[in-house]
Amino acid sequence: MGLVIEKTARILQLVSEREPCSLKDLTAATGMNKSTLFLILKSLVEVGFLAKGDDSSYSLGQALFRLTGKRRYAERLRLFAQDIAEQLRHDVDEAANVNTIDGISYTRIAASDTLQAVKVDNDLLNQTRFYRSATGRVLLAHALPELRERIIAAIGLPIQEDWPGISDHEQLIAALDRIRSDGIADRVIANGQVIYLAVPVARPAGEAPVAIGVCMPAFRFKDQHRVLVLKSLHAAARRLALMLAET
Repeated sequence: MGLVIEKTARILQLVSEREPCSLKDLTAATGMNKSTLFLILKSLVEVGFLAKGDDSSYSLGQALFRLTGKRRYAERLRLFAQDIAEQLRHDVDEAANVNTIDGISYTRIAASDTLQAVKVDNDLLNQTRFYRSATGRVLLAHALPELRERIIAAIGLPIQEDWPGISDHEQLIAALDRIRSDGIADRVIANGQVIYLAVPVARPAGEAPVAIGVCMPAFRFKDQHRVLVLKSLHAAARRLALMLAET
């Protein structure tokens, strides 16, 4: 198996350097048996890693570009998200984070903690359960229906501790639809002592949802600070969406 992988990697490297390449060229460059090489090339074309032209030459395929594109997007998202989280924390002086869905998993990609003396415990900040955090709820609300159902099937319905009042699938979907319509989710935890707010980042259809959240002691979320937090949270989401759209 290892030899096959090495040969495949060598073929892809050669095609990337010399495309378009003929079977004759690749046979000479790799030193491989022509029949063996042809079968590997055929498999690579079938999965989309290579494309075969009308003249039977080979070039890199769209599936390979999609894979590398996803990696570049993930790198940009992580870089931009950290900048946004730090700027949001600076603007409101509260803990901020950015999250997404990777496969069917809730994934934190950036975070910046407040410097205030009174702040939310790290165990509450680092929750990575969809139902328990405001960002998790926003991610589910903005996931494509098929993805959302896969996640729900994997994790089940929320327990009452995580989402009081939700006891069946219909209630859950209705609650997620309200979050999508409202454009914001809030979660009061720790016996009312902590408030967690989250909003979605606008993304093109089909891309994994992204959510930005702010978490703080409930006693600070009032008056002018409340207005500042809500305004800054929505502004941060717009900035991140714009940064991702421009790259």
